[in-house]
Amino acid sequence: MITIAIFMIVNVVLTLIARIAQQLSPVRINLTALREYDPPFCVTVRTMKVMYAVLVLYMGVPMSMFFGRIWTLTVLYLLYWFSTVLWWYYMAKCAFGNAYNVSLGASVGLFVAMSFFFYSHEEAVFAWTPPLWWSMYTLYISLYFKQLQVKLNFISS
Repeated sequence: MITIAIFMIVNVVLTLIARIAQQLSPVRINLTALREYDPPFCVTVRTMKVMYAVLVLYMGVPMSMFFGRIWTLTVLYLLYWFSTVLWWYYMAKCAFGNAYNVSLGASVGLFVAMSFFFYSHEEAVFAWTPPLWWSMYTLYISLYFKQLQVKLNFISS
């Protein structure tokens, strides 16, 4: 339990580092431009933020199982997590095409990696199920906003 708490803190620190590397505020995501669009079914900005905060804390669970011991899963985690933080960057800028590409890459990459590592690291793979759900959720949101933006551009032209 102590290692999970430590890795929760490590994940929060890595999230802050990723935001600083993007030259953005590490704790505040400005989503005022995103609020101008109609949200998809069962999605609000508040729901997205709460689910993301839960994911940030949850990522301590799979990290405690493999971080530093199984280098392939460690690399997978770093790629996945930095792409998740990058997704927020694109959503805040309303660059929905880029957000879609990042979430599609994260979803497919995570699913393929989970399939590949399933028999050799079953417990770690099952711990990756909530991040896969998050990736699919972001894919749904990104696709909705991408299609909405295309419709609005078509109507305005």
